[in-house]
Amino acid sequence: MNLNLGDFVRFVDENIEGYITKIIDKDTIGVTDSNDFEIPVQASKVTLVHGDIPEDNAVVSNRPQAAAPVAEFKKEGVYLAVITDQHSAAVAHFHLVNETSFQLLGSFTTAKSGHFKGEFAALIAPGTTKKVFSANLGDIQLWPEFRIDILFSYRCRY
Repeated sequence: MNLNLGDFVRFVDENIEGYITKIIDKDTIGVTDSNDFEIPVQASKVTLVHGDIPEDNAVVSNRPQAAAPVAEFKKEGVYLAVITDQHSAAVAHFHLVNETSFQLLGSFTTAKSGHFKGEFAALIAPGTTKKVFSANLGDIQLWPEFRIDILFSYRCRY
């Protein structure tokens, strides 16, 4: 099962539910319940509770989009934003923010002990944000190194 920090889960054998606030290893996670008590549990002993709409899903509409007025071309405004989870202050979410007029191809890679892991790679449209990584704030001294690569692209229409 693909579980991520901030996911809402329910224990299979007990009447407990909460948010994932720590990934301990590939088989063990930390779940914080409504009393802010973190419980280590095997990932196979919880189930993902559906119902939240993922951030990346857009509402599909069959209406044509209105033409946007021509605005000033923005060349600056790419940021890495860090916010806490709305359900647990122990989890931080990293977002790439694109306030420019460029379309960005962004990648976010982590490195720890000589091992590299690709966490995120996608297009980021002008004036949008994308969540690229989540981490536990209590383990800040154990965080990997971050590498962010961004390609700027502008599509010219004649």
